[in-house]
Amino acid sequence: MMRRVLSANGVAKAAISEGDFGDIMTCYPDSIPINFDDRCAPLGDGLMTFFPVMGTALINAHTLSLAEKGAVLLVDEELLKDRPVTCEFTKWGEFRGFKYRAVDWVNSTMPQLARLEDLSGWESSRAEAIAERIRRYCRSSPRPDRDWIENTIELSGARKWSA
Repeated sequence: MMRRVLSANGVAKAAISEGDFGDIMTCYPDSIPINFDDRCAPLGDGLMTFFPVMGTALINAHTLSLAEKGAVLLVDEELLKDRPVTCEFTKWGEFRGFKYRAVDWVNSTMPQLARLEDLSGWESSRAEAIAERIRRYCRSSPRPDRDWIENTIELSGARKWSA
């Protein structure tokens, strides 16, 4: 997905963790008049947006996403135990109790990714072309800050193809 977003001249950030997940819309009391079309309810002088699902899976992934700046893909190391790993990593780190790895999403080749590209009709890109798109995004206006750019190039795996 990160490659697909990049091919549309955008960037993405993702973090993958685990935990519980559940539908919580029925947990709110009837006294809160939720408009289920836009999931909003009046609260004080404003509106509160309600999310239909919540749980530690969402909270853990969001928390992990805060560990690094940039267009990075972070994976909770707990998910890698007892699972075959078919991608490369650019960094191992710890953040707020999570041990994580940054995925080299530019250079990693995975059979599942190739199959997804075939099924979806998405164009498969060479790593060098992906890295060039990242560099082009980093030069775009408004230009991301220097730390964001450095982290994106280093942790995505684009550094290998630096001009």
